[in-house]
Amino acid sequence: MNQMLRKTLRWALPALLLGSGSLPAVADDGPYIGVEGGFNWEQPQDFRQDRAVTDKINFEKGWAAGLIGGYSFANGLRPELELDHRSNDLDHDLLGTAYGLDRAESAFANLWYDIKAPSGFFSFVHPYLGGGAGGLRSYYHNANLDGFPVNDDYATEFAYQAGAGVGFDLTRNLTLSLDYRHVWSNRGAFPPQVGAPLETAFPIEQRYLADTALLSVRYTFASAPAEAPAVLPPPPPPPPPPPPPPPPPPPPAAVVPPPCRAPAGFQVDANCRIIQQTVVVRAVDFEFNSARLTAPAQQTLDEVATALAAQPELRVEIQGYTDSVGADDYNLRLSQRRAEAVKFYLVSKGANGSALSARGYGKANPLVSNDTAENRAKNRRVAFEVTNAPANVKVEKQDATPASTEAAQQGAH
Repeated sequence: MNQMLRKTLRWALPALLLGSGSLPAVADDGPYIGVEGGFNWEQPQDFRQDRAVTDKINFEKGWAAGLIGGYSFANGLRPELELDHRSNDLDHDLLGTAYGLDRAESAFANLWYDIKAPSGFFSFVHPYLGGGAGGLRSYYHNANLDGFPVNDDYATEFAYQAGAGVGFDLTRNLTLSLDYRHVWSNRGAFPPQVGAPLETAFPIEQRYLADTALLSVRYTFASAPAEAPAVLPPPPPPPPPPPPPPPPPPPPAAVVPPPCRAPAGFQVDANCRIIQQTVVVRAVDFEFNSARLTAPAQQTLDEVATALAAQPELRVEIQGYTDSVGADDYNLRLSQRRAEAVKFYLVSKGANGSALSARGYGKANPLVSNDTAENRAKNRRVAFEVTNAPANVKVEKQDATPASTEAAQQGAH
């Protein structure tokens, strides 16, 4: 294999191994750079002079290598700049043997479309197709046709390519891709000479045509995750109505008790004493690799929101967790999104947002072992921790409902 191709693979393979520690993964969108290399099959080329075919050159299988850079959008579009070098040995022409090299250097502006999905198989495997246009510089090097040397000259012509392939996300930054390209150019003119004895009055014309199979590695510069929009607390309740006017002076023996003003959210007896109360908060489960609330989870959170709205003075930490599948840093971010999704939902149902805090704990504190899909569904949860319960309020923490756990298992492997 040519020395340039060996150098390309020597750089790409260690990068591939370093980035493949956690599978599957979903690569982020954003700008990227990469390298590619593989095999090149150059199609037989006609030599034309004055629109007549004077020779046909056949080539051996060769190689290709290059650099790529572009931007991957969330909607699947991926504009890209591709710079490649292709090289093929001459095999024979119409009269007999030929030797030397035919080289081509190309620069294409491509537009690819990746098939993407937020979850499932196409969240980390992306078939794609598209094409590009640009310029191609084709020239012979140390070429000889049946004993006659070919001048080492070149022609740069407008060129096109069509392509397809499939990419595999190895990490949030690294993507491995298997690629195919079909390249062809406009017909270009060479000097009117193939060795001194064959000088003619008409230039030699030919076009470049090749098929290329490539292996490429792309590194995406991931952008910082978008911050969740700030959730404004609900407006304060209206002030209580003014007390009624005082009654007429009672008889001297009568004593009017002071009006009863119970703290917000607390229940009192007939003598305005706070009585014992119980607040129930139940955990909810999530689908695999998702912060979306299932229908059973929303039903549970409606009950939690009602309980918290009745006790606005309680301070509650919303704790997000994941199962053991995936990288630690990715799971920590996923658990934070789950906790924030629950907080957003509770505030929308009337809970006091200023008394709620959201925190992700990733894989920490599993309820059960992660050896089965059912157990992993139980560990993908959001729980609640009351940090300031008064003596008159008893807080009962309960696990997720069976319906919530069953809905969470639908996203497991």
